[in-house]
Amino acid sequence: MKTTKRGFLATIGTVAAAAALVLTGSVAAHAAPPLPVPVQSTVTITKLSQPNTLTAPANGTQVTTLPAGSAPIAGVTFDYYLVTGTAAGQANDIGTQTGQAYAAGLNATSAPVPTTKTGSFGQTKDDGTTTLTLPRGLYLIKESGAPTGVTPAANFLLAVPLTDPVNQNAWLDTIYVYPKNAQIKATKTVGSETLTVGGDATFTITTDIPRNPNPAGSPAFVAPSAFRIQDTLTDSQLKLSTTAAAALTVTAGGTTLTGGGADYTVTAVTGTNPATTTQRIEFTSTGLSKLATAVNANPGAQVVVKLVATVQSAAVITNTASVFPDQGSITSNTPLVTTPVQMKYGTYLLNKKSTGGAGVSLAGAQFRVYATQADAAAANGNYLTTSTNTAGLWTTDANGQVSVGGLRYSGWVNGAAVASGTAGYQTYYLVEVKALTGHQLLTAPVAFTVDDNSATQMSQTIVNQQTTGGFVLPLTGGSGVVVFTVFGVGILAAVLIVARLRRREAAE
Repeated sequence: MKTTKRGFLATIGTVAAAAALVLTGSVAAHAAPPLPVPVQSTVTITKLSQPNTLTAPANGTQVTTLPAGSAPIAGVTFDYYLVTGTAAGQANDIGTQTGQAYAAGLNATSAPVPTTKTGSFGQTKDDGTTTLTLPRGLYLIKESGAPTGVTPAANFLLAVPLTDPVNQNAWLDTIYVYPKNAQIKATKTVGSETLTVGGDATFTITTDIPRNPNPAGSPAFVAPSAFRIQDTLTDSQLKLSTTAAAALTVTAGGTTLTGGGADYTVTAVTGTNPATTTQRIEFTSTGLSKLATAVNANPGAQVVVKLVATVQSAAVITNTASVFPDQGSITSNTPLVTTPVQMKYGTYLLNKKSTGGAGVSLAGAQFRVYATQADAAAANGNYLTTSTNTAGLWTTDANGQVSVGGLRYSGWVNGAAVASGTAGYQTYYLVEVKALTGHQLLTAPVAFTVDDNSATQMSQTIVNQQTTGGFVLPLTGGSGVVVFTVFGVGILAAVLIVARLRRREAAE
């Protein structure tokens, strides 16, 4: 009878140990194998990213093959709290039947623990592991620190010692625990970038959807507790477009979501020093449910936000987006921040010269700028304009200079450097449409580029030919004209004299 009872209790202990390590925070008791009960056990926590599908609960033994889609996470810290009264010799000593029965009625929420942690594991290493020896007792394990983009795992209870699920008459020498986190990545890119200030550029924010396990043990991922994406634009550099057909759109797993409070809301939050406007995208409960639907249909599903902004100034514009994957990250203000993306807009200094040298007025020449050599050669209507020069005419000052501003850098497109002669590299072309007084128009477009130094460049000059030499036509009233005039008057006088003589002869 005693043997039968011991086997039955050992079976209960195995089930309880497995339940204690389910990452939902539940715990159950296990029956004590033959004494002596260990006074301590080694515990190895291996921190992993959430796999593509939910796996079976852990049982304290070592896992040699990681589930698909799961990888170790370094830099995670765990704190442990001794559940009140469960240490060796205490009223609910986990090494006794009384203590096991007590533990069976607890979970991660109901277990009484002190407000101050009992201790901490060291940060997980590159292989995701951290190891510590704990005295006998029931412990609440809390994740207290993790890298950005890692959603904390749920709190869970851990019984020390733990029955070996294979050899149920022994204790595990080392208890292996595998808490999993929903780990996400986010990126921001810029595309469809305008050539001129005043035009629009499209930003794309892409973020993974957290794969959160169901605390109730369901084989499906659940919606995150909250989800927020926000993009802060410096007002002097970028503003949400007012002309784009859809200035802000959101999709989840390829499905377009509805704004206006249906699936998400968009709130413009202003800031100062400098003046900024943050477009805050907050998912509603309906939207959060759609995130869960998307990630259950495809573990790699992502949220994609497209935002169209109008470029406001000729400057190097740096921009990032922030993703808050759960309520905890919002409360603690610790978002996952994307790698900065840059746009570069600058100025070209046009330097006008004359073959006439010093003293010649250089003011008043006018130019247009074209994006292609073909348009420039045709001098057609496809010239570039900016928000500060809507006429698209640049006029030289008394020094023969004019700053052609608001143009995208020639060697920088869609957030990355490009080399001359490769796709995306932009050469601009100047066409003179009004010459300096007393000078000839340029006969061909002048190519130029915009970069860090073009706003002050002096090496490239545009020289106009003064109207001299072969460009000078005979003037009205010049010497050649006088000769012909005198000769013509003489002929006319002779004709008149002859006519008069003939009339006289006829009269006589």
